[in-house]
Parts: sequence; structure tokens; C-alpha cells
Amino acid sequence: MKLIIEWDDKYAETDSSITNYEEVNKFSLKVKVLLEAVESNYEKNKRIDDNATNNDEFFAHMSEVLMDWLFDLYPRTLAYLENIENDNKIRKQINEATDMALLIDDENVVDTVKRILNIVESKNKSDADREDRIGSRTYRDLLNGH
Repeated sequence: MKLIIEWDDKYAETDSSITNYEEVNKFSLKVKVLLEAVESNYEKNKRIDDNATNNDEFFAHMSEVLMDWLFDLYPRTLAYLENIENDNKIRKQINEATDMALLIDDENVVDTVKRILNIVESKNKSDADREDRIGSRTYRDLLNGH
């Protein structure tokens, strides 16, 4: 499937700090639309499935497999988008801290570097926290607002 290849090639191993937010958002929306369509067709076919054939059973099984994969992928895309947003916020904070440090005349270079280092260290801690959350959310959790 094209989505699997696109996810693996573009995003799965790419640092979120260098990824285009809009591009990932479009990908995430494609996944969501596909998930909703597959889920809708699956539910519709399940209701009218009184005279099931082998083809119908195969379609149902393949739909379940695809939905499971999409239920796993969609939360990952949302977590990735959140990571990009957080990276952008941190980058902005670092730039602001650097700009402020350069504007302070009476501060020495060591104090300036220490302040910037504190911001970078807080980013590293939040990166570890983000990775822990990626696997813990499911599509249904996201739909229910968790």
C-alpha cells in the first residue's frame, strides 16, 4: 500500500524537527479519511451480510487487517504532528533566549551559554517524554478525547 511506503520512507525514521508540518498534516488527513471510509464500508457490509460468501468473508478479514493498521498509524501521525509543534516551540524559545542574551550588556558569556543550555536540556527531556506517549494512544482514545 502506498501509505505504508510513504510513512516508512518519509516519516518513520525522520526527526520531527526537520519535517514540514503541512506535509505531515496532509498525510495524517489521508490516513484519517481512508480509515473512516474503510470503517464505514466494513460496518455497512457487516449489516447486510446474511448471505456471506467466501469473497465477503475475505473482504471482511482484509478490512479488519487494514483498519487495525490504520488504527495504529493514525495516532502516530498525530503524535508526530505534536512533536513538530513542540520542536517549533522549542526552536522559537531557543532563538528568543539567544536574542535576549545578546541584548543583555552586563551578562557574561558563561551565563548566556548556561541559560541556552538549560533550554536545550529541557528539550531533550521532553523528547523522551514524547516517545513514551506515542505508543500509548490509540485512534479510539483520540476520538474519545483522551
